[in-house]
Amino acid sequence: MSERTLAAILWTIFKQTKAFAVGNMAGQNPLTPEFKVMQDNIVAKQGVTHCELPEKFLTPTKKKRKSEAGGTGGGGLVSDDEEQEKSVDRRGGGAQKLPARTADIHPDIQEKMGGIIAKATKLGVTLSRMCFACNTSPGKLVPPSMCATVTIFGKCDNRKCKRKHLTPTDDQAKNIIQMMEPLILDPTKLPKGKFN
Repeated sequence: MSERTLAAILWTIFKQTKAFAVGNMAGQNPLTPEFKVMQDNIVAKQGVTHCELPEKFLTPTKKKRKSEAGGTGGGGLVSDDEEQEKSVDRRGGGAQKLPARTADIHPDIQEKMGGIIAKATKLGVTLSRMCFACNTSPGKLVPPSMCATVTIFGKCDNRKCKRKHLTPTDDQAKNIIQMMEPLILDPTKLPKGKFN
């Protein structure tokens, strides 16, 4: 889970706790709307974002901690990034294991397409198949420098992908929603499986 997602979850829980503390616990639905969205996203195994998240929570931190092997010339301190680069696949006999590239799904995309994305993930439907159902292609969803898969699914498993793995801007999200509208309006158009 990315630090950004964890920060969004904690901020949403804080906002819900604040609502409870001021006495907003009565009525048919005592949960705040953002808390309900967060719950749905967690159940669907999707990224969690919050538009009111303070900027200071989004700045990356470089944590240093002692390496398990002791001092390796640098006083025994290893950053999380260095440790991730040095991680090895124990089954592969020393081949480097790289983490999947992730980015938070834009809130508007999550709101309009969350159910479709969850169903596509469960069925193993690729972005190409989803775009085919909407008479478009992944290359038309975002600029050529961005990875289209990460903008929709929040994750790119292609280890050779050289594109930027970023959360789309508001305008890009609006464009994606507009291009995927046939699938949003009629989820039964969601194809089964992958292209062969």
